[in-house]
Amino acid sequence: TRAKQSPSEEVVFRTLHLNQWVNSESKWLRHGAWEANGGELRPIGDRVAYCGLDLSSTQDTTAFVAVWPDDDGSYDIYAHLFIPEENADRASKADRVPYRQWAKEGFVTLTEGDITDYDAVRSHVLAFCEKHSVRSVAIDRWNATHLTTQLVSEGIDVKPFGQGYASMSAPTKLLETLILGQKLRHGGNPALAWQVSNVTLKVDEAGNVKPTKQHSTSTNRIDSAVALVMAIGLASAESRDSGPEPELMVI
Repeated sequence: TRAKQSPSEEVVFRTLHLNQWVNSESKWLRHGAWEANGGELRPIGDRVAYCGLDLSSTQDTTAFVAVWPDDDGSYDIYAHLFIPEENADRASKADRVPYRQWAKEGFVTLTEGDITDYDAVRSHVLAFCEKHSVRSVAIDRWNATHLTTQLVSEGIDVKPFGQGYASMSAPTKLLETLILGQKLRHGGNPALAWQVSNVTLKVDEAGNVKPTKQHSTSTNRIDSAVALVMAIGLASAESRDSGPEPELMVI
């Protein structure tokens, strides 16, 4: 029953219980699932934000994502991409997406030059943290030492976040549950929608999952989806840590 309802559970069930080879090109989400969460964001107010930052190689997209948990268990999502301006036209042709149009609409920043300007990324993150109540920022450890040091020096609580199964499986499954339950509001962000649509799931022998691209050389980028998983991971971890104390049974 779970496998019929959940794409990730289907992958696990077919792989581990039916011994079937699951096509690596199988999409993570079924058609329409993400779009059903496209409602406008609720007023943020003084709600606490949890963020994820997925750094690219020098010429790919870098993604910054924030989530705001609400009292009813739902989340509002903000996502922003960065790509070198000199690569924007070539990347648009390769990826078949309108980076310059998305930049005009405020979903993408075109950084100066032909490599990602991490100073622009840092400035964007700091401006966001100044405007909002950010509890912490999860960051991919890969190639992030310098930027992490800079953000920490500015008072940002940076949490290194592994990209293996141990770190990614639980928040990926939680994110899927939220999507299927229509517990997200992403405001119809087209850049985020495109990258989420590119996600496939990689499954290990224990049934743990993590997001991946169809092929390692694919231009179907998933950086904002990975950053979203990290942000959900931070938020859910704090929710567990701050839960009510267990009741003691007096004998």
